Amino acid sequence: MSTLDALIEKLRPRAELGQARAHDVTNLGGQLPLFPEEDASAIPNYIARTPLFAPIPRGRRKMHDDALLPSPDGFEVRFSGKQFDMGDQDVFMLALRYAQGVDLNQPVKCERAQFLRDLGWVPGRNGAFGKSAYAWLDESFKRLTTGTLHIRTKRYTANLSLIAEWTQDNQTGMWEFTIGARVRVLFSNNEYAFVDVAKRKLIEHRVDLAKWLQSYASTHAPGIPHRVSIESLKRLCGYTSPTRKFREALSEALCELERLKILVDARPYRDGAMVQWTRFSPVGQATA
Repeated sequence: MSTLDALIEKLRPRAELGQARAHDVTNLGGQLPLFPEEDASAIPNYIARTPLFAPIPRGRRKMHDDALLPSPDGFEVRFSGKQFDMGDQDVFMLALRYAQGVDLNQPVKCERAQFLRDLGWVPGRNGAFGKSAYAWLDESFKRLTTGTLHIRTKRYTANLSLIAEWTQDNQTGMWEFTIGARVRVLFSNNEYAFVDVAKRKLIEHRVDLAKWLQSYASTHAPGIPHRVSIESLKRLCGYTSPTRKFREALSEALCELERLKILVDARPYRDGAMVQWTRFSPVGQATA
């Protein structure tokens, strides 16, 4: 063996160790911030303040192609894929809860039946869910993995899907999904809010709009009145019906959130052109 070959053989273990360490670093995705309560989840501010998850009627999903979503000033969100609804937001937030304490690049293993139960779904009399329930969940995860976001803020620009991948063992029924490290940027600089999932499950009237309002309101500081114009709120939640119908739906949704003590002092003013409310009993702390 030549001197050069001997040197190569001597250095090979070091090189292999270095490659292994690099591989480990590459595959470390970090973790999400810890949620303050068992019945809490989180939503990034830059998502909750847009119609990325929209209170749309069933069967009316749009196909977006780099669509610019309405948003407050200061950031831009574009989306490509099949439109998300509030059911998809519930799935995403529950997936985040399941991923607590798990590296974002590592798969989270679960049973689909338990996932549906944790969403608040009730099985049939035989204690099992039907094919339609599982098909709905699969389609939701498919939308969350194939839809792509382009988010530009003052601090960063990101291109990502909310869930990186999911797979299922058709023989055992075991199911796993991976959030993916790219999502972590949405939770940086404390730019996210905690959502009271327990109260969310109790919403009975104007459910989809009330859920959107809960998420939106969670991104603002508790105890301080939040004021917004009716037209701006209609635009931000993606409501497409006439303003007259939106006012009616908004009034009912706000009453529901007051009933559950999610909001207080919700009322229109300036001849109905504006609306205000105050967050009540915050989960964790509101952020930027």
